[in-house]
Amino acid sequence: MKLVTPAAAALLILGVGAVPAIADTTTATFEPPAFGVGSVDGQRDWAATGNYDYGVVANSGAPSKFGRQSFRISSQKTSGSFDWAFSQHASNEAGEASNHDRFAAEFSFQALGAEVDGSHFSVSPDRGDGARMSYVRLEEQADGVHVFFIDWTGTGSAAQQNEHDIATLDRSVPHTVKFDMQFVDGPSNDVVKVSIDGALATTGTSWENYFRYVEGNPVPNVNRLIIQARGSATDFGATPPEQRGFLVDNVTVGTPDDQGPQGPGGSSGDTGATGATGAAGATGAIGGAAARGATGATGPVGPAGAASAASTASPKLVGNGARTVHVARRPHQRFVSARATLRGKRLKVRGRTITVDLRGREPGNYNVRIVARYRKADGTVRVVRTTRNLSVTVA
Repeated sequence: MKLVTPAAAALLILGVGAVPAIADTTTATFEPPAFGVGSVDGQRDWAATGNYDYGVVANSGAPSKFGRQSFRISSQKTSGSFDWAFSQHASNEAGEASNHDRFAAEFSFQALGAEVDGSHFSVSPDRGDGARMSYVRLEEQADGVHVFFIDWTGTGSAAQQNEHDIATLDRSVPHTVKFDMQFVDGPSNDVVKVSIDGALATTGTSWENYFRYVEGNPVPNVNRLIIQARGSATDFGATPPEQRGFLVDNVTVGTPDDQGPQGPGGSSGDTGATGATGAAGATGAIGGAAARGATGATGPVGPAGAASAASTASPKLVGNGARTVHVARRPHQRFVSARATLRGKRLKVRGRTITVDLRGREPGNYNVRIVARYRKADGTVRVVRTTRNLSVTVA
């Protein structure tokens, strides 16, 4: 089955549970005969006109939830153009310029082949022309697949892009990412929630301030996803196409607030008569006080018991050692320098590697604040502020 109709969407089970029972939801699973192997362009409302390393492929060794076919994409060839893969669209757009104020979308993915540092792709809510309103990038690094979320904050000339490294995922298993966007009239107040495998990973805002204050254009609506690979191309060496990049499947888009018109309210029923108050029961007699018995003799003190190993051993802590954090790469920008702090104290930084010494720390969350400088192609320097959360827990 390729595209699930709105009526059947409520019964479709994805990686994070059932799709909400909403009127305007469609899911693409890329299964035959609805989808054929090759270019996805023109197949069931999908569009993809660029010459890149992507398309519908027959699965071999893929997770069972991906079925017989999936969409594969790699960053072997990249571009900042908007001729990448646009998903099927929800029949209604959502946004401030629409009477639908909520957009939900999700997709599952699986890394292919051996780990290749820098292999990446991104997914954004869009309306079909590159007017992206949010952003998640999946990027291979030595310790797993990093999930980067970008939003925009600030008004006027202070409008800025913020990149957050929100998760590091096991590349050997499939994962599901979900957008839940709530659009609110006015600037700086849209709410974007990103969940991974059913758990909330971050809450931020949309790209509305980018369109208002950077482009100076009306804030666009959204009704689909764009799947693309921007930034630096990845050298996969002699890796065959079927082992490059990522598989993508179970792509779902919808407007959860679309429940159809509300019917007129029914008339209120008559108020029933108040029932009679029951009679109060009689107060019972107070019983006599019993005589106090004699105090017994105090028994001898017993010998002290041996202390158990469990009572004397210190709790085992996890994460309270020397940790490292890596400053993210940025497409088309050269890393210049970085500084980092932990609770106001400077940390040791060598290149893109930050050393965080959590030895002797109590259990809790420790936010590493990073200020990185990148040089853009035009020679200007861009400052990016991010926060990485480390934790010490009791085993």
